[in-house]
Amino acid sequence: MAVTFHHFDSTDWVDELAAGKVDRDLALAARAAGARRKMLAAGESGLYVQYSEFPPGYRIDPHTHSHGEVIMVLAGSCTVDGGEVMRPNDAVCIEAGTSYGITCGPAGMTMLTIRAGDAVVSFGDA
Repeated sequence: MAVTFHHFDSTDWVDELAAGKVDRDLALAARAAGARRKMLAAGESGLYVQYSEFPPGYRIDPHTHSHGEVIMVLAGSCTVDGGEVMRPNDAVCIEAGTSYGITCGPAGMTMLTIRAGDAVVSFGDA
């Protein structure tokens, strides 16, 4: 049985430009706004867990993922398009291929995202 530890303080913030998973302009805009994330699990035990921080009013445009996910708000708030306001300790389950966007609340938002695979993201006419 394998056990892998990811200590928050020694886990690097993802360099979105180097990772190349999203459009360069989108990665630059996110960086300029102060949005950032850390990968707390990257496939160990089949799980992908990311910790993300977003500034007040930050908008994540509609997009889809190739894997379903659970998003849990740790601090702040957000509204998922067409949904309810989410506050600390609220969670939403989103099926793979579902198009959604998020608008962060006035205090910004910190969240965990948990997936069973390394999701491919598609923006636009997702």
